Amino acid sequence: KIPMTANFLRADARRIIITSDKENMRKIKSLQDAGVEMIFLTGDYYPMRSIFETLSGAEIGSVMVEGGGILFSQILSKKIYDELCLFVAPQTVGAGIDFISENNIELNNMKAYDIGEDKLYVYRNS
Repeated sequence: KIPMTANFLRADARRIIITSDKENMRKIKSLQDAGVEMIFLTGDYYPMRSIFETLSGAEIGSVMVEGGGILFSQILSKKIYDELCLFVAPQTVGAGIDFISENNIELNNMKAYDIGEDKLYVYRNS
């Protein structure tokens, strides 16, 4: 669903999209023509461990994950991270999911940095 005008599509870095092998082939062709690498997975559900293993095979050593509580809960519960950098905004949008308390994350035990109005918490998985 990424728009062809998205900043992500600028050709100043390696760009990879992981998607279903059932997606719109015309859109996929446009993305490939823009230089985006496509990784196709079968099915409708992709466990994060599987995605990280796929990226490792593509010689990717660092991943920025932008998502919500469900995605982060999956990563946290499986402990499939080396370092966690968590941005927390001063306001909540909607009801949301309290993945911080659901995953027993203790923000007080993490290094905290002020980034504008947000907080950046950094944690290393031991």
